[in-house]
Amino acid sequence: MEVSLEGVRGKVVLTRWRALSLGEPSLASCLRALGGAWQPAGLAVERVGTNGLTITFRERGGRRILGCDSAPARSGRRSSWCGLADGELRGGRLVDPRLGIGCRSREGRPLGFAWIEPGASARYVAVERRGYVEVYPAAEGLPARVVTEEVEPDEARAAFRVAELDRRGRLLRRYTLEAVVAG
Repeated sequence: MEVSLEGVRGKVVLTRWRALSLGEPSLASCLRALGGAWQPAGLAVERVGTNGLTITFRERGGRRILGCDSAPARSGRRSSWCGLADGELRGGRLVDPRLGIGCRSREGRPLGFAWIEPGASARYVAVERRGYVEVYPAAEGLPARVVTEEVEPDEARAAFRVAELDRRGRLLRRYTLEAVVAG
Protein backbone atom coordinates (compact mmCIF):
# COMPACT_ATOMS: atom_id res chain seq x y z
CA MET A 1 0.00 0.00 0.00
CA GLU A 2 1.46 3.34 -1.03
CA VAL A 3 0.66 6.35 1.15
CA SER A 4 1.17 10.00 0.27
CA LEU A 5 2.54 11.88 3.29
CA GLU A 6 1.03 15.34 3.73
CA GLY A 7 3.60 18.07 4.34
CA VAL A 8 6.59 15.78 3.70
CA ARG A 9 8.69 17.16 0.87
CA GLY A 10 11.69 15.84 -1.01
CA LYS A 11 13.18 12.38 -1.01
CA VAL A 12 11.48 9.98 1.43
CA VAL A 13 13.15 6.87 2.85
CA LEU A 14 10.91 4.35 4.62
CA THR A 15 12.67 2.49 7.43
CA ARG A 16 12.21 -1.24 7.85
CA TRP A 17 11.14 -2.91 11.05
CA ARG A 18 10.49 -6.40 12.29
CA ALA A 19 9.21 -7.90 15.51
CA LEU A 20 11.73 -9.95 17.48
CA SER A 21 10.95 -12.69 19.93
CA LEU A 22 13.22 -13.97 22.68
CA GLY A 23 15.99 -16.08 21.18
CA GLU A 24 16.54 -13.91 18.08
CA PRO A 25 20.34 -13.37 17.79
CA SER A 26 20.16 -9.57 17.52
CA LEU A 27 17.88 -9.32 20.59
CA ALA A 28 20.12 -11.73 22.52
CA SER A 29 23.12 -9.54 21.65
CA CYS A 30 21.27 -6.41 22.83
CA LEU A 31 20.26 -8.10 26.09
CA ARG A 32 23.90 -9.08 26.73
CA ALA A 33 25.02 -5.51 26.03
CA LEU A 34 22.44 -4.26 28.56
CA GLY A 35 23.98 -6.52 31.19
CA GLY A 36 21.70 -9.53 30.79
CA ALA A 37 19.39 -8.51 33.67
CA TRP A 38 16.38 -7.51 31.55
CA GLN A 39 13.70 -9.64 29.94
CA PRO A 40 11.29 -8.30 27.31
CA ALA A 41 7.55 -8.20 27.97
CA GLY A 42 6.21 -9.32 24.60
CA LEU A 43 7.92 -8.62 21.33
CA ALA A 44 10.87 -6.31 20.71
CA VAL A 45 11.14 -4.13 17.60
CA GLU A 46 14.25 -3.97 15.43
CA ARG A 47 14.37 -0.91 13.15
CA VAL A 48 16.77 -0.41 10.26
CA GLY A 49 17.22 3.04 8.77
CA THR A 50 19.74 4.68 6.48
CA ASN A 51 22.49 4.86 9.08
CA GLY A 52 21.11 3.31 12.21
CA LEU A 53 19.83 0.03 13.58
CA THR A 54 17.95 -0.05 16.88
CA ILE A 55 16.18 -2.55 19.09
CA THR A 56 13.47 -1.40 21.52
CA PHE A 57 11.46 -3.39 24.06
CA ARG A 58 9.41 -3.02 27.23
CA GLU A 59 10.88 -4.81 30.22
CA ARG A 60 8.85 -7.49 31.91
CA GLY A 61 8.10 -5.36 35.01
CA GLY A 62 6.44 -2.71 32.82
CA ARG A 63 8.33 0.25 34.29
CA ARG A 64 11.05 0.65 31.66
CA ILE A 65 11.70 0.81 27.92
CA LEU A 66 15.13 -0.46 26.91
CA GLY A 67 17.08 -0.40 23.70
CA CYS A 68 20.32 -0.74 21.82
CA ASP A 69 21.68 1.52 19.06
CA SER A 70 24.09 0.66 16.28
CA ALA A 71 25.46 2.43 13.22
CA PRO A 72 27.09 0.99 10.10
CA ALA A 73 30.85 0.63 10.32
CA ARG A 74 33.04 2.11 7.59
CA SER A 75 32.93 -1.31 5.90
CA GLY A 76 29.14 -0.96 5.54
CA ARG A 77 28.44 -3.80 7.97
CA ARG A 78 26.74 -3.12 11.27
CA SER A 79 29.10 -2.18 14.06
CA SER A 80 28.61 -3.45 17.59
CA TRP A 81 26.18 -1.64 19.88
CA CYS A 82 27.46 1.92 20.28
CA GLY A 83 24.57 3.09 22.44
CA LEU A 84 22.29 1.68 25.12
CA ALA A 85 19.08 3.30 26.33
CA ASP A 86 17.09 2.80 29.52
CA GLY A 87 13.92 4.88 29.72
CA GLU A 88 11.59 5.19 32.68
CA LEU A 89 7.83 4.85 32.18
CA ARG A 90 5.30 6.75 34.28
CA GLY A 91 1.65 6.12 33.61
CA GLY A 92 2.73 4.02 30.62
CA ARG A 93 4.54 7.00 28.97
CA LEU A 94 8.24 7.74 28.64
CA VAL A 95 9.63 10.33 31.04
CA ASP A 96 12.18 11.54 28.44
CA PRO A 97 13.43 10.51 24.96
CA ARG A 98 16.75 9.09 26.26
CA LEU A 99 19.13 10.77 23.85
CA GLY A 100 22.23 8.76 22.99
CA ILE A 101 25.15 10.32 21.09
CA GLY A 102 27.73 7.52 21.27
CA CYS A 103 27.39 6.35 17.66
CA ARG A 104 29.03 7.76 14.54
CA SER A 105 28.10 7.71 10.86
CA ARG A 106 30.29 6.01 8.24
CA GLU A 107 31.85 9.44 7.67
CA GLY A 108 32.66 9.77 11.38
CA ARG A 109 29.95 12.35 12.24
CA PRO A 110 28.19 11.97 15.60
CA LEU A 111 24.66 10.57 15.44
CA GLY A 112 21.87 11.23 17.90
CA PHE A 113 19.36 8.50 18.76
CA ALA A 114 16.16 9.24 20.71
CA TRP A 115 12.75 7.74 21.26
CA ILE A 116 9.73 9.43 19.76
CA GLU A 117 6.48 8.36 21.37
CA PRO A 118 3.86 9.38 18.80
CA GLY A 119 0.26 10.25 19.60
CA ALA A 120 -2.39 7.50 19.54
CA SER A 121 -3.59 8.41 16.02
CA ALA A 122 -0.12 8.55 14.48
CA ARG A 123 0.96 5.69 12.23
CA TYR A 124 4.13 7.31 10.84
CA VAL A 125 6.88 9.42 12.38
CA ALA A 126 8.86 11.40 9.78
CA VAL A 127 12.25 12.87 10.72
CA GLU A 128 13.96 15.42 8.47
CA ARG A 129 17.55 14.46 7.69
CA ARG A 130 20.23 16.06 5.53
CA GLY A 131 18.75 15.86 2.03
CA TYR A 132 15.83 13.52 2.79
CA VAL A 133 13.10 12.54 5.23
CA GLU A 134 13.29 9.22 7.08
CA VAL A 135 9.89 7.68 7.89
CA TYR A 136 9.32 5.26 10.76
CA PRO A 137 6.05 3.28 10.76
CA ALA A 138 4.44 2.72 14.17
CA ALA A 139 5.23 -0.79 15.39
CA GLU A 140 4.00 -3.00 18.22
CA GLY A 141 2.90 -0.03 20.36
CA LEU A 142 6.53 0.87 21.11
CA PRO A 143 8.16 4.28 20.67
CA ALA A 144 10.30 4.68 17.53
CA ARG A 145 14.04 5.10 18.18
CA VAL A 146 14.96 7.70 15.54
CA VAL A 147 18.26 9.16 14.29
CA THR A 148 19.59 12.63 13.48
CA GLU A 149 22.89 14.20 12.43
CA GLU A 150 21.90 17.47 14.12
CA VAL A 151 24.08 16.75 17.14
CA GLU A 152 26.05 19.11 19.35
CA PRO A 153 28.36 16.68 21.20
CA ASP A 154 30.01 19.41 23.32
CA GLU A 155 26.56 20.42 24.58
CA ALA A 156 25.32 16.78 24.80
CA ARG A 157 22.22 17.69 22.79
CA ALA A 158 20.53 16.93 19.47
CA ALA A 159 17.58 18.24 17.47
CA PHE A 160 14.99 16.14 15.66
CA ARG A 161 12.60 17.83 13.19
CA VAL A 162 9.54 15.58 13.40
CA ALA A 163 6.15 15.20 11.73
CA GLU A 164 3.54 12.71 12.93
CA LEU A 165 1.06 11.41 10.35
CA ASP A 166 -2.05 9.24 10.52
CA ARG A 167 -2.66 5.99 8.61
CA ARG A 168 -3.80 7.93 5.52
CA GLY A 169 -0.70 10.11 5.58
CA ARG A 170 -2.45 13.22 6.94
CA LEU A 171 -0.28 15.53 9.02
CA LEU A 172 -1.28 15.43 12.70
CA ARG A 173 1.49 17.57 14.18
CA ARG A 174 4.92 18.97 13.42
CA TYR A 175 7.54 19.87 16.05
CA THR A 176 11.24 19.95 16.85
CA LEU A 177 12.40 17.70 19.66
CA GLU A 178 15.38 19.29 21.42
CA ALA A 179 16.85 16.42 23.43
CA VAL A 180 19.69 16.46 25.94
CA VAL A 181 21.63 13.57 27.42
CA ALA A 182 20.13 12.64 30.80
CA GLY A 183 22.22 12.51 33.90
